[in-house]
Amino acid sequence: MLDLQRERRALALFEAMLDMEEETRDTWLDSKTAGDTQLRERVSQFVHADTIASLRTSGAFAHADHIDPPDTIGNYRITGLIGSGGMGSVFAATRSKGDFDHDVAIKIIKPGILSESLVKRFEQERQILAGLNHPYIARLLDGGTAEDGLPYFVMERVDGISLNEWLDGNAGLAERLRLFGQICNAVSYAHRNLVVHRDLTPANVLVEATGNAKLIDFGIARPDGEALSDLARPLRALTLTPGYAAPERLEGKPATVSSDVYSAGRLLSHIVEGSRQTELRAIIDKAMSPNPDDRYHSMDELAEDVQRFQNSRTVKAMPYSRGYAFGKWLQRNRLPAALGALFVLALIGGLAASTWYAQRERVARAEADHRFDEVRSIATFMLYDLYDDLSPLSGNTRSLARIAEEARKYLERLSVGDDLSPELRLEIAQGYHRLSDVTGNPQGSNLGRREEARTYLDRALSDLRALHGEYPNDTRYTVALAEALYSDAILRFIGEDDNKGGSQSAARSAALYDEVARLRPNEASHRRNAIQSRLQAAKPLVWMDQGERGVRMLKAVQAEIGKFRKTNPTDREAERLAAAVASELGYSSSWHFELGSEGFMAGLASLDQAVSQYDRLIATARPEAADDLGQSLLTSLFNRSLVLSDLERWREAMRDLERAEAIAAKSVLRDPEDEGALRRRETIWSQKSYALIGLGRSGDAVNMAGQLVDARRKRAKREPENSGHARDLANAIQILGDAYEGAGQAQRACAVRREALSAWKGMNARSPLSAIDRENSLKPLEELVAACS
Repeated sequence: MLDLQRERRALALFEAMLDMEEETRDTWLDSKTAGDTQLRERVSQFVHADTIASLRTSGAFAHADHIDPPDTIGNYRITGLIGSGGMGSVFAATRSKGDFDHDVAIKIIKPGILSESLVKRFEQERQILAGLNHPYIARLLDGGTAEDGLPYFVMERVDGISLNEWLDGNAGLAERLRLFGQICNAVSYAHRNLVVHRDLTPANVLVEATGNAKLIDFGIARPDGEALSDLARPLRALTLTPGYAAPERLEGKPATVSSDVYSAGRLLSHIVEGSRQTELRAIIDKAMSPNPDDRYHSMDELAEDVQRFQNSRTVKAMPYSRGYAFGKWLQRNRLPAALGALFVLALIGGLAASTWYAQRERVARAEADHRFDEVRSIATFMLYDLYDDLSPLSGNTRSLARIAEEARKYLERLSVGDDLSPELRLEIAQGYHRLSDVTGNPQGSNLGRREEARTYLDRALSDLRALHGEYPNDTRYTVALAEALYSDAILRFIGEDDNKGGSQSAARSAALYDEVARLRPNEASHRRNAIQSRLQAAKPLVWMDQGERGVRMLKAVQAEIGKFRKTNPTDREAERLAAAVASELGYSSSWHFELGSEGFMAGLASLDQAVSQYDRLIATARPEAADDLGQSLLTSLFNRSLVLSDLERWREAMRDLERAEAIAAKSVLRDPEDEGALRRRETIWSQKSYALIGLGRSGDAVNMAGQLVDARRKRAKREPENSGHARDLANAIQILGDAYEGAGQAQRACAVRREALSAWKGMNARSPLSAIDRENSLKPLEELVAACS
């Protein structure tokens, strides 16, 4: 074993030992080192060093009941002790400065618990955790280092009692499960913000006077799956409560969503202790499976199965059988079943056969319920989980097309009937929205079937508008409609060349998100989504002869996202959105302002900023996120190349185009039938043809423009009524004519330009062209063709 490998293995084993009873450590270590005397000796050295360090850094004090606090910390005056634990003590405090009173809880970390490096680490994590804003999570308000050097955290003061005290109050099973659902909701929210709790135990759950849960001690959380560094040992040692830590954590592996699910299962066992419900035991066993792959894949899945138990539905953790399904149906229909039993008793002599048939019918209905649930689950699985799992893999477009087709059939089966619940109608509408995205919405990887995508999206929008009208105060329907309108905006703007319609849909989406943000001010994502929709509403304006308004709107959006980032400094999606706004502002400025003017050059600076921001985000992103960010970087590089080309800085433009083409080529290589990737590469080819002309490489420009025309002609032939495809083809033919002229082939240039002019005139006859298309395509072509004569 290499020295570095042995060192890492020794550290992992040492960390695991910290959570064991002392008398079991030697036997366990013998089994893990398997005769590797050097490895065992190194672990023993760590144990010895830890013991000495504990004595030298007031380790004995770590077991004291509490810390003697100063009278004040920062702007807060200490008013009393709330409690003490292994990490430190929590004190009640009130704001002693400023123009308002504010009660808080301050946690002071004991001396010797954290090294200087780990204090810095806590400061970094505090910034992440300050962004967690959820009704069931105690808010982290402030933090720092006291005058005596001890780190502290200022938290929301919770008016409540410990979970164990609440459980001692003999709450019923329904109330206990309601509280557990709130805990799952809070942890799921943290997971969506890339934070795992890492110590989900009764000690870290409070219950407010209102009966609602409040999770505390996210202060030692870590972004999901982040690898442990050498400095992580004391943090990890402080965040594993015996009995609640997943087995893999005891092996030294990092905390993940799955390890939180395990701890939640253990917590559920504690909350329902004494219950003899077989289904709850099955749910707990699944959540606490030693194999992470066998657990629920998310907190939402765990909470959903508990909810199914509460609703007397079949639980996914249980093996399915007809008898089990029939029993659950009886639980849901106790009154009809009881009346049926009385009826049978009254007529038992003459209706024995009817009883038998009635039971058969009940079983059949139960089976139908289960089959319906299965169809519902399969449709969701195929459209979301399976599609997303396969889409990054090479050569899967045909398989994805079949998945989309099968999912459509399942959605149609789910839609049968006039008495569908609002929840099911929502799922179906969201399913059609998703089906539209995967079949042909250009905002992501898709199958390139624009007309189909429009049909599915119109169905989704119709259903979601109806639901929103029926339940205007239910934010689930408002958010779903806002999401669908955002997709509609992109499909109209990019896929259908409908600038006005695209801008209007995006503006409506933004208004709906604003409405939700007012109703749920603690969820910052709705504000961010509103800003994103406003960005999309501004994009088409430059193509609608409203360049000045577009630039003004984009500057307002840029100010808005800047303000949002100040209050949400750890929101990576907000940073990405800021880069997208900078990119679009630069692009729109290049069209609106005169070439070389101050406004034009400011647009180039804005594009420089966007490229730099995307480069920084990609450098720190996970692989799956980096690939998605790469597509956004591609757009910014392409937009900047347009501006550089206008300035005839051809070499710089070519460098951007080659970077963008490399990103696009990677996507095409992964799946040669991904229409979204193919279109992005073709867009780069269009501008690269002009850069080649500018660099004097006319022969290469002709070849590239020829490739572009061939590719776009095939696509336009597949969907002849698609105006977006027609426009793309006309542009490509025009580029080829320019390339022929650059190569000195005047006759060919004239012939190709006549075809391009005919295409543009045909589009203008069907629907008037934008001012940009008239000025930059139609009018120049008319002059060039006239010169040919």
